[in-house]
Order: sequence, then structure tokens, then C-alpha cells
Amino acid sequence: MIHAGNFVRKCAFSRKSWRSGEVSDGYGRNYLIPQKKALLATEKSLKVIEHQKRQVQQRMEKTKKDAEKMGQRIEVLSCTFVKTVGEVESFSVL
Repeated sequence: MIHAGNFVRKCAFSRKSWRSGEVSDGYGRNYLIPQKKALLATEKSLKVIEHQKRQVQQRMEKTKKDAEKMGQRIEVLSCTFVKTVGEVESFSVL
């Protein structure tokens, strides 16, 4: 039986972020848990969430490193565009 008490809820602004809080029995049992928007704040579920947070952090760090490497590669590149303007070689602005 679920009693009013501690739940771990997904934050509304980020579905991958969790926060702990208290909600009423009915709201937790009838809405949050079936919608997979909350878990009971047990020791096991908190460990699982901490593990997921570490995995997300590691992925973010790897993505950042990859982006920095790509940025360094892009900085080295140069592009030259050649456009012929015709026989007179003059520009006209409309």
C-alpha cells in the first residue's frame, strides 16, 4: 500500500531529471506512478536514479569533448568561394 509520503518525481521541464518530494496518496498512486512520472523513494530506486544521473553526466561530458574536437577541426578549415561576374567585371547593387 502506498502512503502519502516521499516520491521521486520527474521534473516537468526535463524528463531525464528527478527530484524528491511529498505528494498525497491518491495523486501518487492514481496519477504519477501509472504515468511513470514518479517512483516511491525507496533506497533501491534512489540508487537506480543516482546511477542514471551518473550515466547521463558521462554522456554529456563525452558529447562536450566530441564537440570541442569538432570545433578545433572546423577552426582549421578555410573556404574560398570564386564567383565570376561577367565580361565587364562590375557589380551592380539593386
